[in-house]
Amino acid sequence: MKLAEEGPSLSTESLKSLETWSHLNPSILMAGRCTHIAPQGMTDEEKDEYMAKKGEEDKVEERFKII
Repeated sequence: MKLAEEGPSLSTESLKSLETWSHLNPSILMAGRCTHIAPQGMTDEEKDEYMAKKGEEDKVEERFKII
């Protein structure tokens, strides 16, 4: 395992700002996963329609957003 020689240069003042912080883990969807998965055996058009429907019903949150 190789460690970084230098960490990010963040000052105390920049660490006080909420824009500096973000979530480590992705959000969990209602299905219990982090992303939607289309069932096998569908055509490409059916998969696109299915994924669009799932995206509207249970939106995937942006992982690196401001807290």
